[in-house]
Amino acid sequence: MSLRELTGQMISALELEARALTELTAAMKARRMAFVDMRVSALEQGLESLTAPTESALRAAARREQLTAEFGRVTGNTGRIVLRRLLDQVPHDLRSRLETAGQSASKAALASRIESRVGHRLLEQARRYRESLFGLTEREGAVTYDHRARPAQKAMVGGSFVRGVV
Repeated sequence: MSLRELTGQMISALELEARALTELTAAMKARRMAFVDMRVSALEQGLESLTAPTESALRAAARREQLTAEFGRVTGNTGRIVLRRLLDQVPHDLRSRLETAGQSASKAALASRIESRVGHRLLEQARRYRESLFGLTEREGAVTYDHRARPAQKAMVGGSFVRGVV
């Protein structure tokens, strides 16, 4: 595969990844807002609403990783491949498009990480509030559920609390 073809594919992969991460961030934000607004109908959807955008983002990231490895083989770079270093080696007419796509993907990834942290902190805060409100403490051996609704090993006295991570 030529460097020009590989650069074109990398641009497409980065643009796809940026779109997928933007969709994932929007889905996480909608989920968080439903939680904050206590919209039961939206909360009842469960984490399934995040499954498709998450899988799309993971596929896009895997494709980008494959192309990055291919760039390393084609250009002879060993070790960690950084987009900034690749810009000097790609055809001049594609540099700005590759740089723009890379920046877009980076911004989308940062927004996704921020939204994930906000959601996680919100769930932690809700868990702590509920524990303090009802005086719940952890009891060894009782069953609770993790964020994927699979049995975990600890439970709260007085009832189970589904502890999830967005």
